[in-house]
Amino acid sequence: MNYPQNQLKQTVQRIRACNYLTVTQIFLKNNFLLGRPLSFDDIKPRLLGHWGTCPGINLVYACMRNVFADHKDQTTFVLGPGHGFPALQANLFYDGDLAAVDPTLSRDYAGLAKISELFSRIGGFPSHASPSAPGVICEGGELGYSLATAYGYCLGHPERTAIVLIGDGEFETATTLASLNLNTLLSSPNNGKIIPVLHLNGYKISGPTIASRRSTHQLNELIRGFGFKPIRIEERLTPVETEELDLVDSFDDEEDDLSAPSSSFEGVEKKITNLIREEYDDQDPDTARSAFELTSQDTDLIIKNLIMDLEGALEIAKQSKEPVFIILETEKGLTGPLIAEDLKVRGNFKAHQVPLPKAKTDETELRALESWLRSYHFEELFNREKGFIHE
Repeated sequence: MNYPQNQLKQTVQRIRACNYLTVTQIFLKNNFLLGRPLSFDDIKPRLLGHWGTCPGINLVYACMRNVFADHKDQTTFVLGPGHGFPALQANLFYDGDLAAVDPTLSRDYAGLAKISELFSRIGGFPSHASPSAPGVICEGGELGYSLATAYGYCLGHPERTAIVLIGDGEFETATTLASLNLNTLLSSPNNGKIIPVLHLNGYKISGPTIASRRSTHQLNELIRGFGFKPIRIEERLTPVETEELDLVDSFDDEEDDLSAPSSSFEGVEKKITNLIREEYDDQDPDTARSAFELTSQDTDLIIKNLIMDLEGALEIAKQSKEPVFIILETEKGLTGPLIAEDLKVRGNFKAHQVPLPKAKTDETELRALESWLRSYHFEELFNREKGFIHE
């Protein structure tokens, strides 16, 4: 199966739009389309939300929609890291699912303004996934229950499929580890298909995760021990000819090479860290804080490769008669700010919640936020008069 160029372009545009909408919900109370330079008055008085997991949610949701388009009425998305709700809400807005239950949340400027202004406000939208959102069957405010919830959804319903996004912090909970045993009990023609996706972004709220510190071999063997076939996807910078890429045959299930480097992800991380260092050597630090566009070309390539690889893995899982477990390794806060207050943010635990916590009072962080938002080129995708214009 070849990956069509047009579909790749549309998926990239969708992810850009949803990342933008995620950021506006966390930060903005006004000026949602950046019709003028951001001011402190445009920023919410209290910044509350979780950015770090959101780019992964937007990626997985978009790829799920593509691969299961022919099965969408019987496919559900179960979000483990429910604190990434602004990303889920961005996708529900993008697809018109919010408008279907509340006409005031239409796919236009008025709807965009409402979900952004009222996110994480009393009387507005919660900061975590809640039953009030269309399709939510697992709140995720307390980590650990997503996999068990998905098995319950598919129990006795062979026509159903559940894509379960599990955070690597959630993967440490006793409930998640116990729920992996359900694979042995429930893998039968009488039940639906469960496709777990472990989002391995390396960090919890204030430190590294255990799963990210395991070797590739150790983590794969753990997954195999629960009866799954592991498929690992990592950030990579190698260009791919999309017309020639065979999605299904691009993965194999050979034994892990214990002598091989643990991850190509480390090479991506090193290159981006070097770019930050070079930027500081060449420019004024105030400029360097916001100018993460130096990495934009690499980031675009990473996103395209992740889309093709993840959809290939989901296609394998969709067709496979044996249970498949996808391990998705990305930087925490991918596409977000690289640094704040002279400290690394992207690919660090500092991306977990609000990566620019002083945007309400600090001019440097305010300009960094504007640069971040403009990096998505949302004006190419949406305008005040027509709403989404790229479809």
